[in-house]
Formats: sequence, structure tokens, C-alpha cells
Amino acid sequence: MYRLASFNKQRFLISKELRSGKYTDTMIYGFVRLPSNVEEPERSRIRSELKKIAAFRNMTWPAMMNKPFQIPFLAPSNFAQKVKRWLKRFLRTRKHLARQFHLPKCNVREAAHTKVADALYNPFSWQDFDLFNPELLPCPCDKLLHQHTRLENIDGHICATLDQFDLPQQLNILQSINSYSTVYPTKNTYMEEVTKTFQNWLKKHGFPTHDIDTFETLLQDLWSLHLEELQETPRLTIGHISKLREFLGNEVVIHHADHQNQNARVFCPQLYFRGCRNTWTDPQLFTKLEITGDRGWRNHGSKSNTNGVSIGEPHFRKDLFSSKERNNIRKGEPLLATKVQHMRSF
Repeated sequence: MYRLASFNKQRFLISKELRSGKYTDTMIYGFVRLPSNVEEPERSRIRSELKKIAAFRNMTWPAMMNKPFQIPFLAPSNFAQKVKRWLKRFLRTRKHLARQFHLPKCNVREAAHTKVADALYNPFSWQDFDLFNPELLPCPCDKLLHQHTRLENIDGHICATLDQFDLPQQLNILQSINSYSTVYPTKNTYMEEVTKTFQNWLKKHGFPTHDIDTFETLLQDLWSLHLEELQETPRLTIGHISKLREFLGNEVVIHHADHQNQNARVFCPQLYFRGCRNTWTDPQLFTKLEITGDRGWRNHGSKSNTNGVSIGEPHFRKDLFSSKERNNIRKGEPLLATKVQHMRSF
């Protein structure tokens, strides 16, 4: 191993020898494990040479990070134990298909489900409207104030939390949700995502990805136990989110206020986007560029425009926004402040 890390002729000779038929693939896979006992920088140089040798021999390079199988857990308390027990039996009968000396772990780690903020909040769904003229947006406040008399409002425009609505009994679980709370998905969505994750895990460790019938049977059994657990102890599911959306309608904005992510709020579109407009056009936060939109798009990503103002990386107070960056274009949704009656973000 130390010869492979050298900078002289010894590295060439040992590399040539390892490429020959004198060593089997099993022996090469065994050598791949040895650099873990060597200090840097020799470890990196040895692995680099072994990776080139494995590519020359048309071998599959094993995963250096043997991470456990990671999937979102269902409601049963013994979910992890059942999956781990099944995974041990699955790997024991297919050990001959794995890469020698590189068997995967049978541990199971919990992954996160979808957050309430991703499933419920909808500010970006209004982007097709003229948001800089909020007076033209629909206003369902009269109808909602007539149906729910306890709603908080500002000049007749609602900005109420969910506990102020007269929700049906099956939706009472939503009155105290947090934007970072997770929701259980539907059966088909869960089956597809977990099956795809399992196939990727098998492919990473060199197993065939078509032999997963027993895994699908396991998921069916676990889902039955999941439904029984939900009957005894109700949990937040994507069905609750769908029913809440249907109950509130499509003419409201659902988001949370600044420093109040534990309380989802239902805003009138006119009130919400008026606060957004006041934030985006506030001279304390932004400087308006005196250029056309086409020129701004052409210059996007450049360091500065002719006036020395950065276009590709706009600067704003990060504590006032929940920002999302897609395709290197930064977007933001203001978190309206309650202390100024949701008129802006600060």
C-alpha cells in the first residue's frame, strides 16, 4: 500500500502488477479496505491509484461511506425493528451477490417526511397574478367573516390563525401545527418513494434491483399496521392538508408571520401582497435599478452593471425573508410582521 502512495518507480511497478491476472477481483476488493488504516495524505493517493486499477479491470468501485438504509418511518413504534429484521434476512440470502469485503449495514435510519410548509403554504402559487397591484386580486373576506366571526382582520381583510376558524372535528388536529411539522403521505406516494430509495440503495451496493417483491410485501404489511396505529392515535397526514385546502378554498394565501412559524395564518390576498409590495419597494432594503427587464436578464449573473450595482447577487436582510434559490435566481417570500399589522416585513 505504501508503494502505491510513493512518487517513484515503485508505484508504477506495483500498479502494473495489480492490473495483471496475478491478483483476483476478490483480492483487489480486499486491498480497497486497507487504506482506511493509513493516515493522510497517503490514504488519498492509495485510493486514487486503486480506483484507476479497478477501472482498468472493469470492476465496480465500492461505496466508501457505508451509510445505513434511510427511509421515512411510519406510525408503528416497532417500524425500525421490523425493517431491520427483514433486511438482515434479505441480505443473508444474497450475500454472494455483494461486493466482497464490502457488505452493507443492516441498520435503518429515519428520514424526514414532507413538511407542513411544503404541503400547505401557497404564496408562490399566486405568481401568475399581477402582485404589484394587489387591489385587483380576489378578496374572500366578506364570505369568510360571515361564516367565522372570530377571525382576526385588519380593515376587513383577514389575517387569522387556524384556531380562529370553526374547523370540522376531523381537522381540529391542524389548529396547533408548526410549519416544520411533518405529515404522513398517501399510500401510493410512500410506496413509490420508498421503493425507489431501496432500489438506489441496492444499486449502490452492487445488488440486482429487480428482486424486490418481498420488500413490496413488507411495505403492504407495514402500511396495514400504520393505518391501525392512526386509528388509535391520530397523526397529521396529507389527507388533513387536502381537506383543509378544500375547506378554505383557493382564494386565500396560507403562510406564517415573522417569528410565528408555529401558527399557520390565512391571509387575504390583497392584504398579504400589499405587505409584500411595501417590502420589495422599501428604499431601506432595495435600490431600484434604472434598467429594463430584458437588460437585467442579459446581465444576470454578472458582477455589476454600469452603475456598479450587483445584479446577479441582490443583497437583502436575510432575517426578514424565507428565500429559495432555483436556477441561480434568488426568490423570496416576505415574512410579514404582526407588530406593523402585516403591512411589511419589519
